[in-house]
Parts: sequence; structure tokens; C-alpha cells
Amino acid sequence: MMSDPTEQITNASAFAAEAYDPAAARARQRNWATQSRELAKQRNREHIQRIKLERGCTDCGYRKHPDALDFDHLPEHGKTIAVGMLAASGASIKRLDDEIARCEVVCANCHRIRTSGRAKARFDQNTGLDGQPDSEVAS
Repeated sequence: MMSDPTEQITNASAFAAEAYDPAAARARQRNWATQSRELAKQRNREHIQRIKLERGCTDCGYRKHPDALDFDHLPEHGKTIAVGMLAASGASIKRLDDEIARCEVVCANCHRIRTSGRAKARFDQNTGLDGQPDSEVAS
């Protein structure tokens, strides 16, 4: 048999009042936030790996393993933050894509070659040597 609807409401209200625990609610919220952050990080890692493998190295064409590929920030675009750090922070895909647009994908070897070339050019520019042999600089 059906019980009185008024009695059902009263019982439900009493149950809700007894069941609410602020500490448990905070714990559930922290747990949800942690899970959400971890899901965002995982989503970002997968997004980055997919982009690396799709594009491959701009210089030599390597595309076998995403961990051997880097995002090289182009000097003309500047670098606001490393793509990996941005991904680990749980940033949005749009924010990641905005930063990736400032980069080219290159393998680790090509990235080191590019970076050393840029560093040498900066050194030469700052010292005024511009790649001249020592004998020419002294005269």
C-alpha cells in the first residue's frame, strides 16, 4: 500500500538533514576537482602527442615516437610558456593550440642544432664578433 505523501516528504527531509555532512561535502568537492584536473592533464597529453605525430619533425621528417619530438618556439613569435608546462597545468585545448601555433615540431636532435645556432648568433651579435676568426678581430 502507498503511504501518505506528506509522511514521505517528512521522512525525506529528515533523512537529508541527517545525511548532510559539510566535511564530507568538502571532501567530495576536492575529490571531484582533483579528478577533473587529472582528466584535463591526460586530455592535454594526448592532444600534444597527436599533434607531434601528425606533424613530425619539420627539419628531418622524424615521426616515430612523440617523446622524441619537441615544440620549438620560433624567435619571431616569442615564448610565453613551455607547451609541456601549459599542458601539465590543465589548461584548455584552445590555450594549448594558441601556444602551439607559435611553434614548429622538431625532433630532439634538430631542436638542439637549432638552439645552438641561435645561441651562437646571439653571442656573435652581443660580442660583435659575427663569426670572424680571431686574427681579423684583433686588427
